[in-house]
Amino acid sequence: MSRVCVFRQGEREGERARKGERKKRGEETEEEKNSPPPKKKTRDFLKNIPQWEPSAGKPGLSDLYLKTMDRIAPLCPSCLFFVEGTGQSNARANWGDGFITDEDFIRENGKISSAKPFFDKLVEKPYISQVVLSPHIYCPSSSKASDGFAGAELFERLDRSFGEKTAGKGYCNPDGTCHKFAVVVGETSNNFYSGGAKEKQCWDSVVEYVKTGPVGGKGKFSGWYYWGWNSNSADTGGIVSSANPRDIDWQKVDSLRGLGF
Repeated sequence: MSRVCVFRQGEREGERARKGERKKRGEETEEEKNSPPPKKKTRDFLKNIPQWEPSAGKPGLSDLYLKTMDRIAPLCPSCLFFVEGTGQSNARANWGDGFITDEDFIRENGKISSAKPFFDKLVEKPYISQVVLSPHIYCPSSSKASDGFAGAELFERLDRSFGEKTAGKGYCNPDGTCHKFAVVVGETSNNFYSGGAKEKQCWDSVVEYVKTGPVGGKGKFSGWYYWGWNSNSADTGGIVSSANPRDIDWQKVDSLRGLGF
């Protein structure tokens, strides 16, 4: 059985807030009371990294991912490494689905942090078959997108980011080393109450893309994670109500049936 290492760029604000409230009320769990404070290096790794390359004296996401996997892989040869992307907001990417490596596109659109150096090195690694791309796909209630969030425009954006790396030969570096990546949606969600018609239009497109597969079905998804069960993110809400955890949002549940839930 494979173990899974999920590389996330930041702990959700809701969980941190709940821990803080429990501490104020004196209701910490025994594990929380006895757990040591995180080491500085751990905090540095877990905070949000906006780009692939180093900046302002801080390492980029590429270095953090590669060095971490280099250390873990020899100790755990059966581990799977789930890696998310950056924002690449100039390409209208959600936070977490920025895997664009197309140099022509990056030059034409400017100020896009390129994932190419990361993938050029990654495909040469002995643990490459253990790496899973884990993008985030969100609709307007979370992404705040005003266009390009549905249909052909959405499919083209997602294919450019990670989809093309799951089809054909996958990603090839300048030396001709190629790898076709597995992909699992690391986070996706919907909020039909705040998003309205745009949210449904987007979600129907997300379902179609996941069911069909990237690049018109030439690639495929290996799974998905939905955010989230609890309503601890205001933009997405949750499967259960924040006011009463016994109240289930059946519209959300029904929306997942298209993904095979």
